[in-house]
Amino acid sequence: MQKLLSIPENLVHSFHKVTGRQPGEWFAISDPSGTKVGSGGGSAWLLAQHMQQSGATLSFGDYLQSGKRIIIHAGGQSRRLPAYAPSGKLLAPVPVFRWSRGQRLDQTLLDLQLPLLEQIMEATGPRQHVMIAAGDVLIQSPEVPFSIPEADVVCFGIWVEPHLASHHGVFFTPRNNPHQLDFMLQKPDHETIEKLASSHLYMMDVGIWVLSDKAVELLMKKCGWTGSDFSKQIPAYYDLYSAFGPCLGERPVEKDTEIGGLSAAVVPMNKGAFYHYGTSAELITSTEKIQNKIQDQRNIWHYRVKPHPSLFALNAVTDIRWNQQHQHIWIENSNIPTSWTLHSRHVLTGIPENNWALELSEGLCLDIIPVGESAFCLRPYGMDDRFTGRLTAEDTCWMGMPVMKWFRRRKISLSDAGFSGKTDIQEAQLFPVLPNLDVAEELLRWMIAEDEGPGKSVIWLSLPRLSAAEISERANLMRLFAQREAFRHTSLAKLTRNYKRSVFYQVDLKRAAMDFAHAGLPLPEQL
Repeated sequence: MQKLLSIPENLVHSFHKVTGRQPGEWFAISDPSGTKVGSGGGSAWLLAQHMQQSGATLSFGDYLQSGKRIIIHAGGQSRRLPAYAPSGKLLAPVPVFRWSRGQRLDQTLLDLQLPLLEQIMEATGPRQHVMIAAGDVLIQSPEVPFSIPEADVVCFGIWVEPHLASHHGVFFTPRNNPHQLDFMLQKPDHETIEKLASSHLYMMDVGIWVLSDKAVELLMKKCGWTGSDFSKQIPAYYDLYSAFGPCLGERPVEKDTEIGGLSAAVVPMNKGAFYHYGTSAELITSTEKIQNKIQDQRNIWHYRVKPHPSLFALNAVTDIRWNQQHQHIWIENSNIPTSWTLHSRHVLTGIPENNWALELSEGLCLDIIPVGESAFCLRPYGMDDRFTGRLTAEDTCWMGMPVMKWFRRRKISLSDAGFSGKTDIQEAQLFPVLPNLDVAEELLRWMIAEDEGPGKSVIWLSLPRLSAAEISERANLMRLFAQREAFRHTSLAKLTRNYKRSVFYQVDLKRAAMDFAHAGLPLPEQL
């Protein structure tokens, strides 16, 4: 079963090296450069490129029938979750669940997504060869159907309350037949859902769709391809969920004769749970919900009780003395010494070993990204920053405050900084690149302080700077993953010494043994 991934362009060349996944099974490319193609166009692009690069001389129909393929969309700029924009949300590390058995200490969102997707694909019929899934969600379902309906489009839904459903696509089915799709709506408001609830059941779209060969060929056509020669074509923008979906069902809300001619079904995930990893805040809240999913203490082997359940530190060395005021904090691939003062609502990633004295105000986040062979880029930002809007707009936020307010307080003009009033904040070169970390502490203190005069503005102006988009393009991912691995190996010894209050003896011990051997670590003492 082959996996086709849409990932950030900078990750493409190093994906197989940093993940250890084999090229024959894993095909990873980015969307066409400089253009948006949507989830439908992106799926068409992945299939076309995979067919070409595999050297297949088959027709497209024969290519589809030659094997089952799972498509996962995990590209994009990740404006709302900057910490994992360079490496892609799909490779974001996820802590071992405190109630689990046999999980890996180096597991990622992809590792946790894959088993369910593979189980579903194994249950598909002879005409169903393609699955399309979103890369920024984790679906947990104890019940996986033994067979999938023989429909052209099979969508998976989950029972949720109206408020959550109103932020996503929603399937409406007759009350006496939850498998029959009547129609689909995108982000219907609460009033609409309540009105329809008297005659329909409703389920939130979890982003997992299984398509028949017929449906895939029609999707290719909707994206501008009518033949099997994909060599010089870039698909038109087409969104699977908002353009294709509303045309499906017995009574579709949008009319399209070809799509309407496809059979469609919904599979309810009756005991399923949906966790979104789309924003910095959701990185923490979704993880907290999973960790606290099971409260029965007989299923939790270790005895640790955290000061607050929303504190997460992984692949990290942290010497902070935690208290109950520390809430909603994510520390990963980082060294945080006792000289740091934290409050709440922080995402801290990529921080190398240091002895800085920094205080982060509530909601302030920090990412330090390796660039080139030895340089570092400093990226402070706010927990709720979305990196959208123009620099002249007062509501365009950076580090949780209007961007123009930051410039005015430091007596820096936009023109001096090389910006125009039309600059998109995602393209604004705000983040300084240092050849080493000698002045990182004083520069960071100047950048993150709320009331600062000109001070270090000369240093900031003199340094090369990158935009958020350029960081993703130029990050040295081999260095980033090497630092993460080094911190994880350092953590292993602490986990074993502190095994009564850690998850160590409930993880995949065979994999842990390989980590010990690879890092040359002394084995833990016999219990």
